[in-house]
Amino acid sequence: MKSVRARPAIIAYLLLFVLWPVGLPTLAHAELTELTRDIQSELAASSVPGAMLVIVENGTTVYAEHYGVADIASATPMGREHRIAVGSISKNLTSLALMKAEAEGLLSLDDALARWLPQSNPANPWADSSPIRLRHLLQHTAGIEGSTFEE
Repeated sequence: MKSVRARPAIIAYLLLFVLWPVGLPTLAHAELTELTRDIQSELAASSVPGAMLVIVENGTTVYAEHYGVADIASATPMGREHRIAVGSISKNLTSLALMKAEAEGLLSLDDALARWLPQSNPANPWADSSPIRLRHLLQHTAGIEGSTFEE
């Protein structure tokens, strides 16, 4: 089995740092064209067969692009219907987003998880005295069982 180099992770970090300060909706067509060219270049230089870039604003997809193939053997192009297991990179990006939101005063890492995800109901026998907090999620101390990628 061929190992995947770290380049896709670098792309994800760069996207976050490059796009966050300017605001996603303000990206010009030329910037998206350059970003697309960079992603295609990185895919060609790595062993990753396909990728997606999706920009969502207020729950609405404002940009979606698919790169490469979803299946190497059949050369099926990557499309909106395909799922990608993002792996551990999402933990880093989520942590960074939460820390930035706290720095901007939008939330506190000491907020109870239920404040932001009221529909979540993880088993917690100490919920009354010690609710699961955002900080616990970042520290992997929430006690929530792991899950698997489902199709």
